[in-house]
Amino acid sequence: MKNNNVLRCKLMVCFILATLNITAQTAEPKSNVAKNFVPYSDMLRKALGQLLDSSAKTVTDMFAADGILEFPYNPTLQNIRIEGKDAIAAQYEKAAGTAIIDSIMGLTVYQTTTPNLVILEFDGKGHNIKTGHTYKQHYISVITMRGGYIVRYIDYFNPLGYKGIYDL
Repeated sequence: MKNNNVLRCKLMVCFILATLNITAQTAEPKSNVAKNFVPYSDMLRKALGQLLDSSAKTVTDMFAADGILEFPYNPTLQNIRIEGKDAIAAQYEKAAGTAIIDSIMGLTVYQTTTPNLVILEFDGKGHNIKTGHTYKQHYISVITMRGGYIVRYIDYFNPLGYKGIYDL
């Protein structure tokens, strides 16, 4: 008898939703980073492995509140050093609003004698959302971890490879 009541309730809900023409919708990612930087976030989770807090899903989730992101070869001489998780999230959100990372390939994780230091080498491909211009970039990243989060990320790449992708 109890199972019949549960079944009737489920059927009633389906009938009401159908009558009102309501359909289930999947939630869209809340940010451009969650949507456009999936290969990058996936690669970092794989590379950082057990050093990374398991709740960190996107690259911005991976940074500590006092994290630092550095671009030593930034040609604009702006945003060479970005401090704090909120500022880093804003920088990544701006970049992800301009370009989509299509793939990350050739990941090499170099062993170091410092337990919280990770050195990565990889290639990335992507494109500008508005123009369709594509890029292929080679990266070397030096990442320092603390308590499951990135506290310093130094991103070495050739910024000229982003010409036509970002406003450089």
